[in-house]
Amino acid sequence: MNAKTPFAVLAICMILILFTAGCTTATESEKELSKITNFEHTVSPPEKHYRADDTCYYESLVDIRNNAQKDEKNVIVRCNLINVKTGEISDTVTQYFEVINAGDHKAFTVKLNGDCDSDYSIEIEISEDKS
Repeated sequence: MNAKTPFAVLAICMILILFTAGCTTATESEKELSKITNFEHTVSPPEKHYRADDTCYYESLVDIRNNAQKDEKNVIVRCNLINVKTGEISDTVTQYFEVINAGDHKAFTVKLNGDCDSDYSIEIEISEDKS
């Protein structure tokens, strides 16, 4: 056996590890989400708050209600801060609920980062994690 062979095998193993690091299957990295249509929601207008460093965040109260006849599990509520002029998403916060019973509601406050000189609205997307 050549003295260089163990080093060559080690080098090849290191290269393979380097190229496969961080690789995952689609089931691990992508969640199967489906929109839930039997929920209603209300959202207060975003209220601007200033931080000590002169940056701004916007706070809003979100209330969602399960109008279905069954409990919903793995509910994901995505709250997007939308710039009114451009229509672009400036920030997103996601809230997860393990179970929301039939007829029940959940209320929570979101804090989203935005520019101090822009006008914003809040867009809500409610989905279920089926994975």
